[in-house]
Amino acid sequence: MPAGVPVYLSGSDSDPWIPVSAFADTAQSLGRGGASLRADLFPGRSHEVSDAEIAMLGTMIADLEAGRGARMGAAR
Repeated sequence: MPAGVPVYLSGSDSDPWIPVSAFADTAQSLGRGGASLRADLFPGRSHEVSDAEIAMLGTMIADLEAGRGARMGAAR
């Protein structure tokens, strides 16, 4: 992976499909690989996509379309 690739990783402490340990391992691997990483772990949520995650990806795409680096600064 090229250094600085923007990655938004999200999950939940209650996801029956993706344990927190797998989320943490993935975040560590991406960080070691040089990704520009934001990782959000949502408490008590099942395996679903939230409005906050959609907003985050929307801001990332808008930044990239405008020729900026993805700031990943949307509210959680």
